[in-house]
Amino acid sequence: MTLDDLRAWSDRGQYRLQWVSEHLDLSPQTLASWFTGTEEPSSKQMSRIRQLLKQISELEIGDLINSALFDG
Repeated sequence: MTLDDLRAWSDRGQYRLQWVSEHLDLSPQTLASWFTGTEEPSSKQMSRIRQLLKQISELEIGDLINSALFDG
């Protein structure tokens, strides 16, 4: 499920795949192979993915709060 979540988030915006690859220190091609199932991440990489998804979630919540406070 974690890779599906990361792929879905990456697909929602331009440059997100590049941002993810930079934060995980991986090539976009490696991420694409994970998303298609041709390669599997190691347990250490999965741990980093979970941490990144947590950070993404926290950033999105912060963006929603800021939007509600300053745009609404």
